[in-house]
Amino acid sequence: MAENNKKISAIIGGVVLAAAAAGIIFLTTTDEPPTERASSSQSAGINRDNGPKVQSKGSASVVFAAPQDSNATEEQLKEAAAVIEERILDYYILDFVTSVNAQDKTVSLDFSWDLPIEFDAEAMVKEVSREYHITVKEGNGEYLDGADDGDIIAENADIADAVAIIETNDKGKEEYFIEISFTEDAKQKYIDATERLAGTDKQIAFWIDNSMMYAADVEKKSEDGVLKIGTRCFTLDDAHQYACAIENGSLPFAMNVKSFEESK
Repeated sequence: MAENNKKISAIIGGVVLAAAAAGIIFLTTTDEPPTERASSSQSAGINRDNGPKVQSKGSASVVFAAPQDSNATEEQLKEAAAVIEERILDYYILDFVTSVNAQDKTVSLDFSWDLPIEFDAEAMVKEVSREYHITVKEGNGEYLDGADDGDIIAENADIADAVAIIETNDKGKEEYFIEISFTEDAKQKYIDATERLAGTDKQIAFWIDNSMMYAADVEKKSEDGVLKIGTRCFTLDDAHQYACAIENGSLPFAMNVKSFEESK
């Protein structure tokens, strides 16, 4: 849990900056080994050798506020601060201070950066304040408005690991995927669901917040219980950022950006 005035400084190999990708997601399994992988539980030592060198340096202060109707408790605010900390570390922000104000129901964040890559602090702040509630559940393609009442297979707490991988298809083109591993109970539930739905017209869908990213037919029973989702990511960096967002869990509620000030 986050504590008041907690400063975190870390050294992480490589520098990556990419918003969590939200694109078409394909549900499938594979027995083919990936060409390359970057785990969201490790630093991604991914180097960019092409393009001009860019240096971005600055600092910002932001105040996140819980929704007025949330009746947010101090524990929930501390939980939100902890998740936000995990998320900004994934942007390779190394120096920051968080504090919780239970009376105002706010979380304050002061951070600075010195990165050899373009960095949009305001865009990052908006991204890390999303609830990011994930559900994997049964449902068909017509459910695009959050109305799907299909059985839930897994949620954030059921996700044990998310790993970004890169593969080369039969046309020689690189494609980026996320492999999601579940906790034991959810893993068996996912295997059972794929066995039950294989060859039927009932699909398995992947949701973020109230938006269904994609739903796909189940071709066969999953043997390893690992969910593989395809993305529209254009680089392994982007896919890694997406995996981090999946693995870090959801906020107890979406946070509103009450104020934002940036200095360069």
